[in-house]
Amino acid sequence: MATDTYEVLKDGTTLHKDVRELTNPMTGDVVGYQRGNGKIYLEGEIVKAADVGSLYKDALEDEDHPAHEYVAARLRKVSDEPSEDINRRLGVPFAGYDDMDTDEVVAAMRNLPSATIQAIKRYESSKDEPRSEIADYSIGFGEHPDDRQLAELDVPPAAGGKAVSKITTRNVPEDGPVQHGEGVTGTGEPNAPFGSKKKSAVKAPTATSKRAGRRPRSGAKAKPNGNGEENGGDSGTESDSNE
Repeated sequence: MATDTYEVLKDGTTLHKDVRELTNPMTGDVVGYQRGNGKIYLEGEIVKAADVGSLYKDALEDEDHPAHEYVAARLRKVSDEPSEDINRRLGVPFAGYDDMDTDEVVAAMRNLPSATIQAIKRYESSKDEPRSEIADYSIGFGEHPDDRQLAELDVPPAAGGKAVSKITTRNVPEDGPVQHGEGVTGTGEPNAPFGSKKKSAVKAPTATSKRAGRRPRSGAKAKPNGNGEENGGDSGTESDSNE
């Protein structure tokens, strides 16, 4: 059993600690205490003696003290273990929470702000038997940590109807003009919104549509053949007269 603890008798009671002694600079005698670190307590909570300033203790014990009636209506000395009412401090996240099934709460958490989800997790964790699916809910993944490894996730269907799934990309054929793509291609082409063009099959190049061979470079030096005739520098062919 703890000794020298105090029970709070009224909600919203503010208690301050003794921060340090105040002394007379001439005599060094203690003339009082500087108080601070105030905290608000709820009815029924048990406070350690060290967290209750000497002003409250003196007023409670001395019936002639001018603040005795005020303090006595808010504090009484007990010998219980210090405790706080966590459930009341956190508060129910929203009306009807305790009546909801685990699956209903988790489904709601996927659409709630992070601050509300944190409040739900704290409130659930304060219970004697917290539901792990709620208390351990991962905000970043939007699921319980075990759901992924247990393969209990609801996989959404593929978004086949979205415009972004039908993008026409830039195509450079063997012959003919370039087929411009959608979006920003970085080639100076006009920007085209995604899904604005229909995909069309690209025709395979025919034998007549293939690009011509490489032409001789203009700076290449002509070489004479055996008959005194000149051939192009890059042609690599011989005249019919060599036959």
